[in-house]
Amino acid sequence: MAPSLALLRALCHAGQHPAGGRKPLRDLRRHTVGTTEGTATPEIGAQRAYEVNGCQAVEVGGYGFRRRGNDPLEVGDRVLLPENYVSRLKNGPGPTVGVVNKLGTTYRGPLSDIVGRAPATGGDD
Repeated sequence: MAPSLALLRALCHAGQHPAGGRKPLRDLRRHTVGTTEGTATPEIGAQRAYEVNGCQAVEVGGYGFRRRGNDPLEVGDRVLLPENYVSRLKNGPGPTVGVVNKLGTTYRGPLSDIVGRAPATGGDD
């Protein structure tokens, strides 16, 4: 049975390893990422990268993307995402609109490029 997060935190702060003290766990506080509300969420073992190969990294809908360009994106910006198999089935051909929900990404694989900024909707969103 896997130990609970509370037990792992207690063992970590006591400097113990759940498997019998072979190696100390890394301090979970080093692996926290601030949210927009100013609270912290533990992401065990995940390091957030804000730049990948000189491009800004962001998350849109939980997926990592990179943005080439001089004008950095911010949380809440509307962007055009490249077409993929699922977006073509759901929305038809062409790019689809997404909203940046986090700056940086914890994903370490290849990232798709954001096509560009989405046009303004004309409303107050």
